[in-house]
Amino acid sequence: MRLPKDGFYAHQVMWDGWVDVEHIGLHILGHWNYAAGTVKPVYIVSSAPRVELKLNGHSLGTGTLSYGFLHTFDKVVYESGTLEAVGYDLAGKPIATAVLRTAGEPVALRLTAHTAPNGLRADGADLALVDVEVVDAKGNRCPTDHHFVSSTLTGPVEWRGGIAQGWSVPVPVNTASNDNKVLPTTPPTPLLYEDNYILAKKLPVENGMNRVILRSQPTAGAITLRAEADGLKAALITLNSLPVVVEDGLSHYDPAAALPVHLDRGPTPKTPSFKPSRTAIKIVSAAAGSNAEQTQLSMDDDDDSTSWVSKGKLEDAWIEYTFATSQMANQIDLKMGSFRQRHYPLRITIDGQTVWEGETPTTLGYCNLKLKPVRGQHLRISLVGDPHEGNEFGKIRELVSTNDPSKPQNQSLSISESEIYKTTE
Repeated sequence: MRLPKDGFYAHQVMWDGWVDVEHIGLHILGHWNYAAGTVKPVYIVSSAPRVELKLNGHSLGTGTLSYGFLHTFDKVVYESGTLEAVGYDLAGKPIATAVLRTAGEPVALRLTAHTAPNGLRADGADLALVDVEVVDAKGNRCPTDHHFVSSTLTGPVEWRGGIAQGWSVPVPVNTASNDNKVLPTTPPTPLLYEDNYILAKKLPVENGMNRVILRSQPTAGAITLRAEADGLKAALITLNSLPVVVEDGLSHYDPAAALPVHLDRGPTPKTPSFKPSRTAIKIVSAAAGSNAEQTQLSMDDDDDSTSWVSKGKLEDAWIEYTFATSQMANQIDLKMGSFRQRHYPLRITIDGQTVWEGETPTTLGYCNLKLKPVRGQHLRISLVGDPHEGNEFGKIRELVSTNDPSKPQNQSLSISESEIYKTTE
């Protein structure tokens, strides 16, 4: 039932493959239909290391990369036309593209049906999903349209409807003459838990699209769906439900038999099926400026509920890890205390040489820090200033007691997990 939204395409890019990305992806978030003079950031999700943005063929430069996948272009001035993103590899070769086009005025409806690979079966339970879109003269979906669409259905089928967010009803206001009442010109305000249009034959599209469900009946035959909306060309689609043979009340029809099977990867290999891009460096011991007996809590990957926390004085807020042998460490993953809210100003050194210095970002989990590649055996993480709260994720309430000893205090460093890596040569 769910329509594919930006979140779907973003995850499709980020989760291609398992450990390593197998196919470089790219997706531009949002649409490209705005009022003249609009200035806004453009966000692109891509596994390419560098992304260029072009507006009507003119380059807007390279985006700022964050979180490993998010490429940001600040203060882009809207201009009707074509917005194109191009991803490049480290050698500068184009490896992925995506395009958004400004849609024109809405002129028509479009219906697109989705059924199982072997078609819609007349078993009284099979479903067809039908996308309902408002499109312009070139067939582009109109992403800012909210027309109400009426549906007419004929044939051996049951209407199961669609779903849409409820809207408040504008309250009539008096004109100056007080003779007539008119409606406010402000757009409707979304209301939660109002009428959600379930089973309604007339329902709105949202951002130019909705989806309705049709359920087959035990009788096979032609099914026709017609969609109409004020000011738009109507759309018509015809489906045929296929008969299902039933003998003595039983059917040998297996709906799953027609589903595609992918065996193109072959048998499971005896060796690892991926080449790791990095390997963890073994830590043989750890020391700290305070609470040294608890340093192991910063390395117990199987328990997020425990942390090493320094005692609250800046001079004691450090922890040092010792490797089995001298290593070229160039990455570290850290899960900090109160990681959703708190920034920690840190200095990271290897054998006394600074390899990273700055503030940790607030995150939804781990923060990955790229280290200056320096060979050594002792990596130290030191707090060099007061931690402070951020608001990147809004007002989030941490589920810890105020007297919880693991909750970081002012000038304390808190690490619940740390892992140090070297990239695979």
